[in-house]
Order: sequence, then C-alpha cells, then structure tokens
Amino acid sequence: MKVLRALGKMCLWLLMVAVMTALSTVIYLLFPEIPLVPGVEHLKVDFSDIPALVTTCTVGPVYGVAVEIFKNLIHLFRTTTFGIGELMNIGIGSAIMLSMWGGCKLFGKLLKKEPYSSSCYYLSAAVTIVITILVGWLLNAALTPVFYRIMGFPLTAEALAAGVWGSTLLNTVKGAITILPFWPLIRVVRRGVKNTV
Repeated sequence: MKVLRALGKMCLWLLMVAVMTALSTVIYLLFPEIPLVPGVEHLKVDFSDIPALVTTCTVGPVYGVAVEIFKNLIHLFRTTTFGIGELMNIGIGSAIMLSMWGGCKLFGKLLKKEPYSSSCYYLSAAVTIVITILVGWLLNAALTPVFYRIMGFPLTAEALAAGVWGSTLLNTVKGAITILPFWPLIRVVRRGVKNTV
C-alpha cells in the first residue's frame, strides 16, 4: 500500500510539472513581455516563472527547476538570443526556486513556524532577491560577452558593463515580480495539493 501511495504521489507531482510547464508556456506566449529598457530587445520581464515558483513551494525544488528547464527549452523555438537568454533564465529561475525553498525551510526552523507562513515566505523572498542579484551578476558576467559576440555588438568595456549591469537590474526586478505578490496563491495551491495527496 505504501508503494502505491508513493507511486501515486510521484505521478501527481509529474503531472503538476507538465501542467505548470504548459501554463508557463501559455503565459509566455499570451502575455506580453515588459521591456525594462524601451528599445532593448533582450532586457524584458515576463511572468512565466510564476508557475515554477508555485511548483517549488508546493512539491519541491526539483520539480520547480524541472518546470523552469522545460519552459525554457520550449522558449528556444521563439528565441531572439540564440539560447543565451534561455540559459540565463534557467540559471536565474533555478536560483530563485532553490533559494526560496531553502529559505522557507530555514526560516521555518529558525522561527519555529510553518515554512510557508507569511513571515517565513517574505524573509526568504528578501534573501532570494539578494541571491538572484548575485547569481545574475555572475551569469551575466560570464554570458554577456558570448551574447555580444554572437549578436555582433562591440565588445568594449563600457558596452559589456552596461550589458552586465542592465541584465542585473532586470534580474532584480524579475525576482521581485516573480516572488513578492504570490504568497496567497502559493498558500491556496499548497492546501489543495496537501488535501489531494
């Protein structure tokens, strides 16, 4: 009986990954990306990371990162960045998912509260935004020169610094938009999944 219950739970979680990947793709295709800097094609914020965050907070980081990877693989069919943007999104999205999950668990233990209580969630969100900035800066420092070479942009120090810092600003805004407003949604989905399993 335990084996069947575990198998059922695994099937439910895999189904959730598939549904959330599909939802991320629909959000990406139907809702417009918001340009952070008008006229700069590759610096845009979209809302397609939200289903991955909900998945992470509901069933765990492995499944949330899986949603992040699958949605970016699907995005490759419409890329304007030759896959560099999608690689960045996987890195930034994974940093968001892993640090939110780990932060909620850590603050839950430290504060002796349920890990996804509002206080644990928002403390974890603050830490996650800082981690997102650091990871984004490192990824941008590594991948911006590659992107500039592929796109034929000049590789001057000023241009690279503008690209790295512009993308770092994007990652800050993206992290805040993805995390901060969605605690109530995550609460509802967690309760629903908990009652189902």
